[in-house]
Amino acid sequence: MIIVLFAAPCRAGEEMQSLQVKPGDTLRSVSEVYLKDPKRWSELLKYNRLPAADPSAALPGPALKVPAALVKDQYRAARLVYLVKEVLLRRTGAGGWETAGAMMALFRNDTLYTRAGARADIKFHTGERLSLAPNTLAVLHPPAGKEAQVEMVAGELKSARTRVLTRSALITPKSKNAEFSARIGTDFSTVVRVSRGVVDVEAQGKKVEVREGYGVRVGADMAPSAPVKLPKSARPGSAPAAPQGDLSVPDRKLVMTDAVSGFHLQVSRDKDFAVRVLDETYLEVERPDLDKLLPPGDYYVRMALIDLLGYEGKFSAPRSIKIK
Repeated sequence: MIIVLFAAPCRAGEEMQSLQVKPGDTLRSVSEVYLKDPKRWSELLKYNRLPAADPSAALPGPALKVPAALVKDQYRAARLVYLVKEVLLRRTGAGGWETAGAMMALFRNDTLYTRAGARADIKFHTGERLSLAPNTLAVLHPPAGKEAQVEMVAGELKSARTRVLTRSALITPKSKNAEFSARIGTDFSTVVRVSRGVVDVEAQGKKVEVREGYGVRVGADMAPSAPVKLPKSARPGSAPAAPQGDLSVPDRKLVMTDAVSGFHLQVSRDKDFAVRVLDETYLEVERPDLDKLLPPGDYYVRMALIDLLGYEGKFSAPRSIKIK
């Protein structure tokens, strides 16, 4: 067994990787597994001091330096190009977690976990990029044919041309400029929103093409829904906008001003919403009457819209109301 590790370039302009040698490994066995052309095993002699040039001789270890360009794509390193707060890494075959660091090399079947408030950006050697949101668990699979490049087990991510596999769907970029987000819900459903280009979303033998500005939902063990047009403010990468809506006074009946699936309504005695007297989610067709729901007094009210795919926007600025 050989574990691939990263090494700094040995000379200007040449990126190197290091192959950790295990007992019984030879130049030939290493080359057969990791090199694009196993017949080029002799080139490893240029970068390593070995006691013999025999490709069948056992290697002394502990590692071999190899030009990254010679290594098969699926064993090439990706890089953790950016991170915020605590990001954990579990190497292939390792039992425990370690703290990840900026510019750290990532390899096939390595697992990343972004803790609360943390983020991580990954770049594959072929240029594809991936951004993990907080509380996301993902297993990396560097590019190799049609294999998914990342398996998201939980959480949310944004992708630029990266193929993504979730519990319920396979998301494949169809255009070179494809960018999208994917989120796994508590019910193991997957919501995909496309901000640029075109992607295919596949599940249960059905494939749906999703274009820029549209999204789909894939329930557990279900086929993808029909694409739904997204409000501009709900598209990945767009600037967040204040939720639309009006908590009218004096009747305090909610009047919706945007096409959404629902809304999250909070009412509090204080402007910071530390103590909430009402905290409910409603369908778009529902119209809660605060005069009937609340006892007399002064309150603050705020609302967040929920789009057609279940994404909740930011809360509106608090508004004061008086119930008589």
